[in-house]
Amino acid sequence: MNIVINFSSLVFAIVISFAGFTTSLAESIAPTNKSAVEAFELTSQANQVVFSWDLAEDVEGVTIVVERAGMDGQFEVVGQGKEVVKQQFVDHNPQVGMSYYRLAIRHADGHIDYLYHPAMSVVRGKATKIS
Repeated sequence: MNIVINFSSLVFAIVISFAGFTTSLAESIAPTNKSAVEAFELTSQANQVVFSWDLAEDVEGVTIVVERAGMDGQFEVVGQGKEVVKQQFVDHNPQVGMSYYRLAIRHADGHIDYLYHPAMSVVRGKATKIS
């Protein structure tokens, strides 16, 4: 049994593996101001992960950055867009294993809000959302 708790990103996952069977439970905690983002969703399509979100109409001067981390909890930038009301990012090369995605909302004044999403598990090229 492996238990991973990553306090730096405030995302935790419990992975239980035995005799070739693996099950996972992941939950996200987002201690952020969600007013800039009205909705966000993570879905899987074949061997890719689609992350989409809607910004509030009155949000100006923000840059949206999509970040991904593996089980090591180290987030890396995988996509970004500027000042768009509806955004979508497709990860055509998701990592095999457990991945975590988050939106980094960078405001003009330098402040960054993070929104976390539950994990995606990629096995043999197929992505599955863990909710």
